[in-house]
Amino acid sequence: MPKIGVVTVLYNSEKVLEDFFISFSKQSYQDFNIYIVDNSASKESEILIHNYAKQFNLASQVIYLPSRENIGVAAGNNVGIVAAQNDNCEFILLSNNDIFISNNDVLENMIKESIKNNFNILIPKIYFYNTNEFWFISGHINKFKAKCYHDHNYEVDQGQYDEKKECSYAPTCFMLLNISVFQKIGLMDEKYFVYYDDTDFLWRCHEKSIKVNIYTNAIIEHKEGKSTGGQTSDFSFYYFTRNRFYFANKINKNNFIKYLSYCYIFFVSLLRSIKHKKTRIYFKILKEFYNKSRF
Repeated sequence: MPKIGVVTVLYNSEKVLEDFFISFSKQSYQDFNIYIVDNSASKESEILIHNYAKQFNLASQVIYLPSRENIGVAAGNNVGIVAAQNDNCEFILLSNNDIFISNNDVLENMIKESIKNNFNILIPKIYFYNTNEFWFISGHINKFKAKCYHDHNYEVDQGQYDEKKECSYAPTCFMLLNISVFQKIGLMDEKYFVYYDDTDFLWRCHEKSIKVNIYTNAIIEHKEGKSTGGQTSDFSFYYFTRNRFYFANKINKNNFIKYLSYCYIFFVSLLRSIKHKKTRIYFKILKEFYNKSRF
């Protein structure tokens, strides 16, 4: 059975780390390393991570990679991916640390499913934490709107989508990838910093006809928005809106379609900024967009 490199990026994640360590310590499949890239590195966080690793018998598998500054999720994932490649991991599991796994066989079943069917990308059902409501079961990317969508979000799981096998988009909050995917697609685009880095990556997979497979026999839970302050914080609003423009610029090669897409994003983002009282941040993004200073 192959070795898995679990890659997770920390930023003020102390409150969710215990469940993360518990989840992996209980897995029946234990041939993995956990590459923890700490974007909020401090002596306290390093001690906490090593204490958890020791407490949950993962000390020999945890590789702590502190960063001197917050390099973002995309760059942090790249640090972990490269480290796993150098350690000859055959699969990469990109994982948020705000997740919880109650079933002890999730890793084992996912790796067996990937090998059996020669899957390049595999993702489980993902519930909102402590519920049986879908955070993710399937998804797609709308090229014109430059936005990814979680299909059937918030629906209660009654087995109605257990026949789903593929989709064109999935988040990287718990995604098992064959190492060959990175050889074909490359690493994450670090210009995103946070948000849309996974959308961009999956779009590039889609262009290379690399399918996203759904394994509905596995379930994890996601504590959404814990480290960024939720979707309406200043931080989240800025990067979500800014990166949407950047993504539209990358994927729309036809200039006419690109400018139509820009107009749509200008309008919906303005409405969103008014609703959430973020107009100051919105106009800052427009200024950066006009000057191409961060695009």
